[in-house]
Formats: sequence, C-alpha cells, structure tokens
Amino acid sequence: MVREAARSRVELRERLGVDAGILAYPHGDFDGTVEHLVGACGFRQALTCLPCQSSLRDRPLALPRIEVTDRTGVDGLAAALGLAG
Repeated sequence: MVREAARSRVELRERLGVDAGILAYPHGDFDGTVEHLVGACGFRQALTCLPCQSSLRDRPLALPRIEVTDRTGVDGLAAALGLAG
C-alpha cells in the first residue's frame, strides 16, 4: 500500500507537473493504519466514501464525501449540501 501511494504521488508529479496532496481511498477502504501510512507518503488530505458533509472537526486523512454522479442533478446536489428548500 505504501509503495502504491508513494508511486502514485511521484507519477502524478512527473506527468502533470503538480504535487498531488490529496488522495481518494479506493472503494473508500481505510483505517487508522492506512491513514497513518498515507500521511507518511506525504498526502495532506484523503477522501473516504463516508456519505456526509465534511466539517472542520474531520481528520484531514479521513474526510467524508458526497457522491455526485451524472444522475445527481442540481436539485440532488443542493439537497445533499443542505441547500434545498
């Protein structure tokens, strides 16, 4: 896992010319050990598949996210963000 995370950062930097500081966990799978290792690879933030809004209390390497697909639409996104009404 460490090899894959570190290699992906290097490859993104080489191909895109930017430092990738954010990771999305594949399938959202993570635990405290994975969080620690991803941080040790230099990632500053990581996204889980926990379906809720993020807050300032969230750990940077365990951020929830709201899934948005091609079927979500503007109204669905507004509802997910608590802006519908």
